[in-house]
Amino acid sequence: MNEEIWRAYHRDGILVALEVAATTMADGDFNTVTLETLVRICIDAGQFEEADRYSRALIRQSTGSRSHALAGLAKEGQGNLKAANRHVDIALENNPFDAEALNLKGMLAYDLQEMEQANSYFRASIQADPGCGEPYANLAIMSWEEDPQAALKWAKRAFQLSPHKADIAELFQNAVTLLEGFEDGIP
Repeated sequence: MNEEIWRAYHRDGILVALEVAATTMADGDFNTVTLETLVRICIDAGQFEEADRYSRALIRQSTGSRSHALAGLAKEGQGNLKAANRHVDIALENNPFDAEALNLKGMLAYDLQEMEQANSYFRASIQADPGCGEPYANLAIMSWEEDPQAALKWAKRAFQLSPHKADIAELFQNAVTLLEGFEDGIP
């Protein structure tokens, strides 16, 4: 059923996906996986207040690392870094190898301009789950100023792993376009 929610989101947008999810839950198929799907879709769509609302319901059902990592992402999207940090710390207490939580910890360090820590967390996230595109994208952003070629490699890997994520696709496209401009002598 969660695949159907994702298909509706990618095909018709967030409102249709939420309708499909509401129907699913009304039919009695209300579980933590459905709530996780809703939180992820809302985060992906930039609907952080909705993501926060669903993440609170998720935490009432499951207090595991994934629930808190998602709640932290919702809080970070709202700009509430203190609450995001509380959630990510709980997630990492539950599972110190949670790739999503490690990536979020890196994002929070980046927001605080703690670049070495951010770099360490992004790399730890990749080690925990090499198939997750977000930490590669974050490393691309971090390395752009100092090493555009490395940034392009990070962005390419992020796009290979997460081509469905609009922000990652845009990052890769921008990196390629900007780097081509540098190679053509355009600053």
